[in-house]
Amino acid sequence: MPDLVALFEKAPALIPIIIIIFIVVVVLVIRTGIPKKEDIRKEIEENFSTKDQWTNAMNEELKNVEKKTRVLMEDDVYVPKQIEFKGEAVPEAFMASKEAVKMGLSFRKKTNTIRITGYHGNEDELVIPSYIDGMRVNEIGQEAFRDDKKLKVVMIPSTLRKIGDRAFYGSIIEKCVIAPGLGYISSHCFAQCRSLSKVILPETLCSIESGAFMDCTSLKYIHFPAALYKTGNFAFSGSGLESFTITATSRIYNSLFFVNTPLQTKYKAVANTFSPVLSIILFNKTEKKFIFPSGADVFISDNALELLAKGAVFDFSACKKLTLSDKAFSRFIFTPGKKEPDCKIILPHGEPDDNYFPPNVEVKNADGSEYKQHKKLVHVFSGESCTDEELGDAKVIASFGIRGDSQKLDFKRNCTIEENAFICPELREIRFGRISANDCIFDNSCLMLHKVSWKENGSTVVKYIPSGKVVSNAVHTELLASFRSVKDKNGKKTHFFDSSAAEKIFRKGIDTNVHGNVVHYDLSQKEKICIAIDVLKSTHRECDGDVSLYRDYLSGHRKYAAKVAKKYPDYDVSKLDIR
Repeated sequence: MPDLVALFEKAPALIPIIIIIFIVVVVLVIRTGIPKKEDIRKEIEENFSTKDQWTNAMNEELKNVEKKTRVLMEDDVYVPKQIEFKGEAVPEAFMASKEAVKMGLSFRKKTNTIRITGYHGNEDELVIPSYIDGMRVNEIGQEAFRDDKKLKVVMIPSTLRKIGDRAFYGSIIEKCVIAPGLGYISSHCFAQCRSLSKVILPETLCSIESGAFMDCTSLKYIHFPAALYKTGNFAFSGSGLESFTITATSRIYNSLFFVNTPLQTKYKAVANTFSPVLSIILFNKTEKKFIFPSGADVFISDNALELLAKGAVFDFSACKKLTLSDKAFSRFIFTPGKKEPDCKIILPHGEPDDNYFPPNVEVKNADGSEYKQHKKLVHVFSGESCTDEELGDAKVIASFGIRGDSQKLDFKRNCTIEENAFICPELREIRFGRISANDCIFDNSCLMLHKVSWKENGSTVVKYIPSGKVVSNAVHTELLASFRSVKDKNGKKTHFFDSSAAEKIFRKGIDTNVHGNVVHYDLSQKEKICIAIDVLKSTHRECDGDVSLYRDYLSGHRKYAAKVAKKYPDYDVSKLDIR
């Protein structure tokens, strides 16, 4: 015990020695555990040589891919990044009528749902209620928030199915979050919202209509969801859009979607990447010459060349492959009455192509020789009524082969008609002989078309559809698609004209479009009446099925049908037997 006491008395003098010994031990332990630089280099070479080889190979492969897909020989083609995007949660709000009115909302109750019609509150942030008095809020009406000067942030719940045209037009809104549920952004919905800088679109969004974000100068970036398939003209025209992201299945292909944005002025071209081939969707309209690199596999998307109608030169001679979509040279360039373009197209060697060009568009092979298909010219008809005499001996009407401003065409001969053969904005009536066609023969520009007739089994068949003046463009487009050959389960052609499309739209208000997506049309009474009358006026064939649903509908809406007839004389229900 005395020894311990003596040790403690000497402890202060031993502390420095103990600390030195401890430091020496720690250093030795660390030194034995840390390899030298040479050992580190050797270990990396041994353990990671395979990874280095893989990385080098990948880098080399990326360079090769870059060479193949770098259009215009420079790094000035915008290609959007593919990302998995997550939105922001929108809280569900349940309110009584009094509470909703107090916060400044105006609304209208329908049968089981509610439409928001206006806002007069003082808050700068608003969560649109999901339910008012237990009724689902499923719609924001037209111009409901138009020119609002207080609201800056809007949260739209998952109960909403429709936002009306110009709903937020000209407001000072800065941010809009839309929960999954909404299927489309309506025409000019956010146009002129110059403070709007952040928009979160829902995963369920299928369509952005024309002018939806026009002149949103503060909107620099947006993400497009996977379900998006329809992109309206001028949707972002005049906006500040500098970049966008997509998911792997986003289908962005309309050049007029991004026209007059920084995307078009900053880059020589804008592309999308939904396929292995680089797909050009927009060119810089100030450029005059576009030279594509050796070995490139290029797809020119719908309407990509619409804005290049004056002297542009496209040299694809060094490309491995060039594919022009069926609308690459579409109605915006070749609109009847508009001066035809003088663009020059130089095609790659041996490129098989089934497109047809007007004679004043220069189309040559890479060696300067005449393009073999160039003699198959487009037929342009003018005058109120035209016959098939101007077709000469043509037995095939090519895709986009008939253009003009004629209101009536009379083709008595038997012929084969290719897809989208007619681009005739003024066409109201057309008559054929015996017809053979695999796909829809009318382009979407035929908005005025009302009457189509043809020979079938020795007799004349007449079919009517409402024009774009009496039904929406979307409904008219689907009805246009009915003019195609119909096949049975065995793939055998049975007859021309598919009446099922009108029945689906009329009966359920829905149909499945060419992309396989379900589209809701929300037909008005007027549209239903016009469709029903046209169906009953048409020649009825056994393959057309039962038409009693149209007759029953008209029988139950006689008074409204009479009002429709006053505005549209072609739809006089009194001329039909609907007893």
